[in-house]
Amino acid sequence: MPSTLKYTIPQNRHTYTPNISRRWTDIHNPRKRTLIVTINGEEHVYPPKAGVIIFNQELNKVLIVKSRGYNIGGTKWGLPKGHLDNNELPNECAMRELREETGIKIHIPEKANNLINAINNSVYYIYIVDEKKIYLNPIDTVEIINAKFCYINRLKTIKSNVLNKELQKVVGKYLRNIKRLAIKINN
Repeated sequence: MPSTLKYTIPQNRHTYTPNISRRWTDIHNPRKRTLIVTINGEEHVYPPKAGVIIFNQELNKVLIVKSRGYNIGGTKWGLPKGHLDNNELPNECAMRELREETGIKIHIPEKANNLINAINNSVYYIYIVDEKKIYLNPIDTVEIINAKFCYINRLKTIKSNVLNKELQKVVGKYLRNIKRLAIKINN
């Protein structure tokens, strides 16, 4: 079902309405589905999950959340993320999930240049914050038990059955590249 959105172009200071439609592939299998957004005839493909990787200013801590176990594995620590709702873009999903899971409100532009989409079919936006100015207060207490900043070196020593797959990959092989993409949030 096509929807119409208005975009403001700051350079020209005028508004135009592009032709936008959204559709899901494989809608009966949320783990394999992708969102295809068509803007003026050009298709953009997005994975079904989005989240945020937040580092402290020293880049030695990362924000993690502890979720309740809905499977045999029990509770696990991971990055704030979640599934895209219908007609939701990845940046909108990432903002919503971060707020629900940590209480942090940020704005992520639709065309952000600080994202990666190579971790388990998820899009992640990367930011740096002043940890002292952040008050963590998870709103979704049904799903999330705790949120905290954790030293990255400590995460490397934790058993893998306590960390979810995305966090294991971030701590493992992606950390150096992710730090280069990080954008500082002015608080």
